[in-house]
Amino acid sequence: MRDAWRRQKIQYEERRVDQSQETLDEALDYGDTVPIIVYPDGTVEIGFEGHTG
Repeated sequence: MRDAWRRQKIQYEERRVDQSQETLDEALDYGDTVPIIVYPDGTVEIGFEGHTG
């Protein structure tokens, strides 16, 4: 995902759930599988191009 978005010049903020309990707690409101993508319009996508983990 990072490489694809860099190539497309998509700006994003990465939040790592393994480095902050607060971030993990927030992520769990959306789902329990990563990546969790929250778009500016509020749409939530679990996974990227069919891949999770």
